[in-house]
Amino acid sequence: MPVLRETFDLPEAAAYTDMYATYNQTTAVVGIDFNDTLSVAINTAFIEYFESVITNAHTELVNCWTAILTAYDEGRINLAELDAYAVLMGTPVSILDPKSSLIEQFTEEYALAINHDMIYDASYASDVTAAWTNAAKSQYISVMNAVNAET
Repeated sequence: MPVLRETFDLPEAAAYTDMYATYNQTTAVVGIDFNDTLSVAINTAFIEYFESVITNAHTELVNCWTAILTAYDEGRINLAELDAYAVLMGTPVSILDPKSSLIEQFTEEYALAINHDMIYDASYASDVTAAWTNAAKSQYISVMNAVNAET
């Protein structure tokens, strides 16, 4: 895709009206409202959370998705049920925070509160990531079992 609008002034470009329309759509797109300050303030907690629930719990995640899609393909669940199971899978997990002893769901606020400790307290970070991984595995297995119970 040309990045200079002037490219479309060339005689050869006359045949590419669809590409010009796409170019105009692209240039009209407004980017996301990205907060650099917030990103830095939660980055470590955010990265560790997603590593815990996606990478570290990958086998359970794949097994759960496979169960959901198989049930859908076999007609045991409909699209609305598939969507509902996907929401259950994707719900941020909750853990018992090792410092506060409170049940904490992963949220932007929680990430902000723990980010410093996730960087500078290796023991805390290890305990939290292990808890997130275990919670994610349990969540995926629970959803998978519910899907497999569908007749």
